[in-house]
Amino acid sequence: MSKAKNKKQKKKTTKKTANYKRRLYLFPDLKNCFDLLIRDQHTVSITLVAKTSEEKSNWMASLVGLLTRSMLERMLDGYLSEEEKQQPLRYPPAELYR
Repeated sequence: MSKAKNKKQKKKTTKKTANYKRRLYLFPDLKNCFDLLIRDQHTVSITLVAKTSEEKSNWMASLVGLLTRSMLERMLDGYLSEEEKQQPLRYPPAELYR
């Protein structure tokens, strides 16, 4: 069963690679393009075209940042709350302020 699954996956990857190479051959300006696939709908994709490889890198970095930001913020909140539990802040008595 595992071999059949790997074969099917390899066939999909080969097909995607062939499609990419064909597009690149037909439209050399698409050298810096990339596809965004929607998680729930693998048949729907959005193709973004960048003029330069630097612009493509900037787009990719921004997209990765958007995807990972919430996860990183949750991790940071978890670490901060754990640290707060381990070392709670102790306020001085109110008499010192008067």
